[in-house]
Amino acid sequence: MIDYVIAGVNIAMQVFIMTSKYDLISEYIMNELGRGVTFFKGQGGYSGKDSTVIYTVVSRREFIRMREYIKQVDRKAFITVSDAHEVLGEGFKRIDSE
Repeated sequence: MIDYVIAGVNIAMQVFIMTSKYDLISEYIMNELGRGVTFFKGQGGYSGKDSTVIYTVVSRREFIRMREYIKQVDRKAFITVSDAHEVLGEGFKRIDSE
């Protein structure tokens, strides 16, 4: 609640997900949450293995749902989350708004 007072209700969550189940998780994000995803090709620094990283921006409520889904699908997923104080574009604030 304090976050809402300090930063506002329109804060979104910027999320990077490292997972071997990127196909299932990205389908969930697109089909169940109605959000877009971007894939980045990565390589584990320690393992040297190629990987696919999911990037998405979601609301706080959507993040809670997504986290629960990821917990069910891939308990080994690695997720980083940051507050996005302003998001412009489809599904969020219009780019040409003031």
